[in-house]
Amino acid sequence: MPNLGSSLSGTRVTLANLVSGAGLVKNVDMPSANNEYSHTFAAGIKHFVIRNRDNGVIKLSFTATESGTTYFTIYPGESFDSAPLDGTAVTIYFQSPKTSQTLEVIEWS
Repeated sequence: MPNLGSSLSGTRVTLANLVSGAGLVKNVDMPSANNEYSHTFAAGIKHFVIRNRDNGVIKLSFTATESGTTYFTIYPGESFDSAPLDGTAVTIYFQSPKTSQTLEVIEWS
């Protein structure tokens, strides 16, 4: 995953931070193809990385109902690494044209 050593408001995200529990790992199942799913990052979020565990593309949007029309494509084997965030809660919306996919999420707050 790219940018695990990027600076986040003076705190460096390192492998040691992840192992010590500073990063929270979540998995979001996407059982149906072309169905929009969402994940909300709570207030306090500083940074997140997402990717597909499986072999389908992910269509990512920051607006509900638009992950099938206006989206950013994350190709298999790639990840999306957010810019440093200001701690405001944010929701992402996503889907895949393939069934039985899993979105992997790492978030730091």
